[in-house]
Amino acid sequence: MLAREGKFDEALSMLKPLDKENVLNAALHILFEQGKGYMAEDILAQVSVKLTHATMHILSLCNIQARELSKAEIEIQKAIADFPNSPVYHLVAGLIDYWRAIPEDISDAKGIIPVFVRTDSFVPTAEQTEHLEAALKHYGRARELTASYSNRLILSEISQAWILTACLLPYKKKDADRAALEMLKCDPDNSVILLYAAEQKLELNDECIVKLKRLVEEGKANPNHYYWK
Repeated sequence: MLAREGKFDEALSMLKPLDKENVLNAALHILFEQGKGYMAEDILAQVSVKLTHATMHILSLCNIQARELSKAEIEIQKAIADFPNSPVYHLVAGLIDYWRAIPEDISDAKGIIPVFVRTDSFVPTAEQTEHLEAALKHYGRARELTASYSNRLILSEISQAWILTACLLPYKKKDADRAALEMLKCDPDNSVILLYAAEQKLELNDECIVKLKRLVEEGKANPNHYYWK
């Protein structure tokens, strides 16, 4: 509650001492939610508890947020090694490769999941293409692992990341557009993909058009409004 009210320091002070995994993870979550992932190292310096795959996952998110992508990769690979069947961990691995492909002038300071990038203003280099393709492979593995999960939100996040990554590869653009329209058939309330479809001038059904108009009226037609921070 304190963290939600912006009382960041008070919330952290109530979690001390950081001598248990769940307390440490809660502190790291607060950092992440407040856009202060860069402070994760300061928290770690105060603890001596064993870092589990769950902790490594949160640390990886903090370091993606801080754009310490090499650290983030080491942490998520440790998490995957300990718990290889987590679709979320493979999704995070894909996000790291995605952000390695995005130029600094486009990269949001605190964003985690893919952002809208105008395909007419971004032509990936060979190195960027390699990272985008690696991201898609991670998303693919994450999607395979969702078969044993009932959480539709995870699948939606994976599909959304795949679309907003694939569209940056010229040879995958049509696949991304088709995937966006298919996603809207089963998840018509997904505002991010709805706005992507509108941005790409894809043919929308009447239900989607009504929802799109409502977003505009509510002043929520900026796709980045919906992204994790």
